[in-house]
Amino acid sequence: MLLFIILASCKQRDIAIEVTRHSSELMNCTKIFGYSVKKLDEENEILIQTGIFYTPGGGDDRQAAIVKINNTDRVLYLVTEKAISGEKTEVYEGEGYYLSLRYFENNKGNSTYYDGRCRIRKGLTISEYKIEGQPNIHNY
Repeated sequence: MLLFIILASCKQRDIAIEVTRHSSELMNCTKIFGYSVKKLDEENEILIQTGIFYTPGGGDDRQAAIVKINNTDRVLYLVTEKAISGEKTEVYEGEGYYLSLRYFENNKGNSTYYDGRCRIRKGLTISEYKIEGQPNIHNY
């Protein structure tokens, strides 16, 4: 009985990245990531978008990622990027969040797609997702 009470009182502590159906107007979105390329193509189901963020007030435009958390678009700026043995790693941060994208770029016919994982952290809370992506050629 005590175990049931303890389990029932536990709160969900994951960081939930919410789906959006279009890329931000504040960004020249070059890559989009979601649960699968099929969902990106058929349902515009975007979890993460990356590209050049247009800085308000005419400041320097910066590489960034946008994710939707708690119904709010969060802008995370690129901190580091590297490629080792074909795996690309991009790390973004902002608003207390840290996002790490790790993916391989693959080609199938005339199409490019990405296959990998992402990790998002705020404080001690960390969530991981398997992701697939593609260049934002459709300008969702």
